Amino acid sequence: MVDSLGLSVAALLAARGAEAFGAGAGRGAWEIIGRLAEVVRRRFSGDTQAAGAIRELATNPTSAERMQTVAEFVSHYARLDPEFTATLKNLINEGQNEPLIRQVVTNVSDSASVEKIVNIGEVHGDITF
Repeated sequence: MVDSLGLSVAALLAARGAEAFGAGAGRGAWEIIGRLAEVVRRRFSGDTQAAGAIRELATNPTSAERMQTVAEFVSHYARLDPEFTATLKNLINEGQNEPLIRQVVTNVSDSASVEKIVNIGEVHGDITF
């Protein structure tokens, strides 16, 4: 089961690898997401499947499937480790003052059923879904 924390962390890790994020991210955003990535890598270090999922997401940050897999691992370890959970939440909260992090993180609560989430920062032209 994937929770909102897992989705948020996976989305931020995917954004870290996306060129569009890097082009507009401020130093604060890069620092926070770098720390977040290090916390996740450290927690996944003894699990070859989880560590592999992070590497695969880094090679293809636009893959919804790879992001989902990382979100599942983050959610799993967050349920097992309250300290890991607290660290992730603190880093995400710290990043809420960074506009690009705010664009990526979307809170989903109250047992919401979400299939796809789209965050749109700025649009020039038409949008079709």
